[in-house]
Amino acid sequence: MDKTRRVDRSATFIPAFFRVLGVPCAVEVRDLSSTGFKIESFDKFGEGTRGTLKIEGFEAWGAIVAWRSGDDTGCQFDRPLHPAVTDPIA
Repeated sequence: MDKTRRVDRSATFIPAFFRVLGVPCAVEVRDLSSTGFKIESFDKFGEGTRGTLKIEGFEAWGAIVAWRSGDDTGCQFDRPLHPAVTDPIA
């Protein structure tokens, strides 16, 4: 996985769920872009874990965990989101 960030992310504080193997885990989205996001959670997701991010009012988006540090987890979307989707959120 390419760890070089190509798109600027906007700082956010959005409650959401990151669902892994059908289990929704409460998270807070801390930054968001069309290509990925950072979440804060008490749940620990290992690098390479696949899941879906669900923000209320939006469809769920598939993603893979790229890194983890403390309570922060960085994820890359399976497919980039259109800016028209992320701009109103961020």
